[in-house]
Amino acid sequence: PYQELQDAANRLTAEWTSKKASRDTFWEELAIAEELEKEKQRKIRRLKQAGERRLRAAEDHLVMETERDFELETVKLYKDVKHSRNPKRPATDVEVDLEAGEETDEAGEETNEAREEIDEADESSSTSSREPPYKKVAFLDADFCQDGESVYAPSSARSSLNSIDFRFIDHLVGPGTTSSRLRTDTHLIIDQTDISMILMEARRSVIKKQSEISNVSDLLTINFIFDMVFIKKHLTMDISSNILYLSSPAPSKEDLTLLNDCSMFAAMHSFQDTKRHVRNKVAFMEQSLVGDILRNYTENASLWQQSSSYPGARSLPLKQNEDTYTQDVVRNIIVSLISDMEMLDHWGRDPLPTPNGFEEEYNPDFFAEYDGFPIFLVEIKKPGAGDSDLEGDRRKLPCMQKLMLDRMLTAGVVDPTVVGFLIKDSRCEISVMSLDNEALYILRPVGALELPRNNLQLSLLCPGLGPLQLTHDIVSKTLAAIKTRSGRYSTKARWRRPSYYVK
Repeated sequence: PYQELQDAANRLTAEWTSKKASRDTFWEELAIAEELEKEKQRKIRRLKQAGERRLRAAEDHLVMETERDFELETVKLYKDVKHSRNPKRPATDVEVDLEAGEETDEAGEETNEAREEIDEADESSSTSSREPPYKKVAFLDADFCQDGESVYAPSSARSSLNSIDFRFIDHLVGPGTTSSRLRTDTHLIIDQTDISMILMEARRSVIKKQSEISNVSDLLTINFIFDMVFIKKHLTMDISSNILYLSSPAPSKEDLTLLNDCSMFAAMHSFQDTKRHVRNKVAFMEQSLVGDILRNYTENASLWQQSSSYPGARSLPLKQNEDTYTQDVVRNIIVSLISDMEMLDHWGRDPLPTPNGFEEEYNPDFFAEYDGFPIFLVEIKKPGAGDSDLEGDRRKLPCMQKLMLDRMLTAGVVDPTVVGFLIKDSRCEISVMSLDNEALYILRPVGALELPRNNLQLSLLCPGLGPLQLTHDIVSKTLAAIKTRSGRYSTKARWRRPSYYVK
């Protein structure tokens, strides 16, 4: 019996050893197969990337060659089309709307856009309730821009303040385009609805009656800027919310507690006491937006010089001069947002950098930039300013944001966003603009807050901490994108559209 048991044990041991060897062989073969599959996928990716690079290089070469060869033919077609609609006009007095900067992917694309612009222009002229003054514009030869260059052609007929094409006056002056044609497939699709086509069609209807419109939303649409009012007018509530919604981070309990504590202390104490209290509170804190806000609001005694309940405080009426109003009420919040960033600030109404050939000058009350790329723009209206003045800023600020956005895209900055502040009295409205789909410059509202005007009102900043933190994060992200830009041509640069001047 013992021998039989020993033989059985030996057999089991041999079977186990054989199965173990088979299992080890199986796992080795499986590991080899997985490694071969990974190597196969790596080769496929490398081949795909190499093919994409060759395709992009071929497309760029084709565009550059085609633009030069096709330019003369396009000019001739423009002249023929316009002359056929105005046979009595001398051929040498042709009016054109040559859209510099649009890449020619198909031979007939420029001609189709010319026909579309002429149709829209003629229809606009026929539907206008008044006969506008007429100016003839002689055609000037202009080179098509290459990839990554400015979409504005210097010294061209379309970039002149005196150029008014197709009897368009009032709003269609400058290097913009009446064409609402999309050239790529990067449409905005939500719930199987082509949002891009809906908004472009709405813009066409605005272009047709451009000389009659006066509301801000329609005027912005002429420059492909779509704000909340225009989007809600033409799209459903669900889709509008999907497009416009921005999630502001909730302030932490510690930040709210700190701001409330310092606000209550400021309401009951002098400037010097409050300054010491704030410095003691934030001395051992990590860098935070609330800490920067409190430090900046206690840098000077301007809040304590306004209407105050603190005994002995010298009360002065709110400054009516815009510069002193900016210094006392506005400057603190702006400096707080960018104090931890490496940016150059401009307070003296310095001119914004604009593209070559763009002859309108814009001078915001403040802008912050890095390496020549403004990210943060502010327009300020002093207390008592009229509604018409504010309406002008509502038109200009988004158009300035668009120009700066195009500037960054041209330089190869990835996914930039431009922040705008519009301030009147103590109300601050925050908006951001980005270009996430072709020709759709979406102006999204971030929020609004009341700025403190004296030492009793620091707590007004509590509801605005979320929008302010979101604004800070957006500026910081765009700043990082500028620092790491490649300087190469961006695919998004083809999504840009030139701008008309804004009065």
